[in-house]
Amino acid sequence: MENQHPQLTEKLCDETMIARGYTRTASTESKGKKTMLHYVKTNDTLGTSLHAQVIMESEQIMLHFLELKLACYLSTHTFDFWHKDFDRFEEVMYVYAGLCTEKNVFDILDEYAVQLHQAERKTEAPKKTIEERKREFWDTIASYGKEKQYTKQMCLDFYNYWIQMNDGGKKLRFEIEKSRKGVFDTKGRLRTWKSNEEKFNSKFQTNAEQRADKQNKEQRAVTQVNKKELF
Repeated sequence: MENQHPQLTEKLCDETMIARGYTRTASTESKGKKTMLHYVKTNDTLGTSLHAQVIMESEQIMLHFLELKLACYLSTHTFDFWHKDFDRFEEVMYVYAGLCTEKNVFDILDEYAVQLHQAERKTEAPKKTIEERKREFWDTIASYGKEKQYTKQMCLDFYNYWIQMNDGGKKLRFEIEKSRKGVFDTKGRLRTWKSNEEKFNSKFQTNAEQRADKQNKEQRAVTQVNKKELF
């Protein structure tokens, strides 16, 4: 599978490791080029640290734990710097480190779970209110409607149809449709609405014309009969 990540540079490596909670401690150079970067991350729960070594050329990383007073050393094999399970590997290291430092492993896992949960909550975007979601939906409709020179009334009809609430009062109709089909193409549906409106208006106009033509024919027939009766 083709690598979906950007090429690992020293700057990008620092930024990523800082985001993971690490601090750069040193670097190894060869022929004026930095070939390996070293980082450390302190864990307050364990009262110790995890070390990381990043091999720049192969974009690999290795984690290790060292506790000299207990003569304890643990390390992972090298693995991909962008590995999706990086946090999981850290967790495993913390568990083994806890065994070495005589800490309660379950306390470590509990604390680690709390830390992860707090980190996830920080990255979660606050939930938008119904009014905010309606406003965003209308802004998309209005913007596209102006671009295509649709009438405001048609856009309002479309908007009012798709913002009807479900029975629980938590989701709008267009959100339910998006959940059901995985996508809601507002612009595409607006074009379809316009097309259907034109078809309906055309059919309505044709029917009206047909009714008017029929009435005119009936009127002419009555007039002809009346004229015959006069003679």
